[in-house]
Amino acid sequence: MSTPSKAKRKLRDGVADIASLWNSVVENHKGENPALQQRNLGMISRVLGILPHLVALMFTAYIVWIARPGSSLFSWHPTLMCLAFMVFMLEAVLLFSPISSVLRGAGYTTKRQWHWMLQACAVAAALTGFAVITTNKYMAEKQHYTSWHGLLGLIVCCAVNLSVAGGVSVMYPAIVFNMPVMLLKRLHAIFGTVVFLGGMVTMWLGLCSTWFTNNVHHDAVLALCFACPVIVLLYVMVQVGQKIFRRRAH
Repeated sequence: MSTPSKAKRKLRDGVADIASLWNSVVENHKGENPALQQRNLGMISRVLGILPHLVALMFTAYIVWIARPGSSLFSWHPTLMCLAFMVFMLEAVLLFSPISSVLRGAGYTTKRQWHWMLQACAVAAALTGFAVITTNKYMAEKQHYTSWHGLLGLIVCCAVNLSVAGGVSVMYPAIVFNMPVMLLKRLHAIFGTVVFLGGMVTMWLGLCSTWFTNNVHHDAVLALCFACPVIVLLYVMVQVGQKIFRRRAH
């Protein structure tokens, strides 16, 4: 039997074993009392709440590890961009999550203050990372924004500034005349989610670059890295979507 066939067979058997294990767990929990089921649901909720933080931090740590910031001018670009979107911006958004917030017990005012401070750090890191890659291209006498990664990155960095302007209008609604505060909040949430989506897509395209693929030598690690932006993006989109639809229902 050829090696690819063996690998496919092992993968199929592994998936079947996982499915069988999951079915047995489900069957064992069917007869549990409601109190135990509630405790299990609480445990699952806590795990799901920790997951986006863990995924983002592990992804960022790996990128920083292979980039080795300080080894070259370019090394600061992936480092700063990961810090901007996968740490500062993600944490700023998750502050308002009912299950993933690190300030779950804090009031709205406290969360809002930490939100804009983290977003300020995200903007500073993103713009610095953008300036680094622009300078690096200029020094290497290479053309700018010739790839989808570079072009979308330029658009996202411009959109980040617009999102910040929207956040300022929410904090100081007197700046925008004749617009309800709730509408400003909803528009800010939607536009901010679109900006974060653009950031994750740009990061995903960056994972297709020659620099990244040359530094990753295991297919499994490559697949996990591609999955990380998708996971955190789904968390953000679900969180914002639930909040918007909840406001509409009220």
